[in-house]
Amino acid sequence: MPTIVLPDILTPVRDHLIADTGLAELIDGRVYLTLPDPLVLPCIRIQRIGGQLSAQSNAEMISGPDRANISVHCWAETVHAADRLAATCRGALLEMPAVVSTPNISRVTETTAPQTIWDTTRTPDLPRSVMTVSITYR
Repeated sequence: MPTIVLPDILTPVRDHLIADTGLAELIDGRVYLTLPDPLVLPCIRIQRIGGQLSAQSNAEMISGPDRANISVHCWAETVHAADRLAATCRGALLEMPAVVSTPNISRVTETTAPQTIWDTTRTPDLPRSVMTVSITYR
């Protein structure tokens, strides 16, 4: 049985968010897969947190779509700024099927709307807005 290697989804998502003009004004390219230390605000971290291969057989696994669940964390200096950043990021993510061609993204579905969850791992605690999306792609 052949090894199935699906296209990377995080790099095109990161590239899309960096290229988005609305986000560029807010974060100046600070979209991370791993947070830097020290953390410069505002910024976004994206992380694949699971998903589901949409296949019923080995043959479909090779050509069938993958559905990736992506966690999106938006940090800023105030709750209002984190919420604004998340709202802008949300719009950019939902438009991906219309503008990203590689990999072929057919659908972006919001699975959890943005919500404020304070980052208590930092001193002082930092405002953060968190959401999840499901991205279907080939």
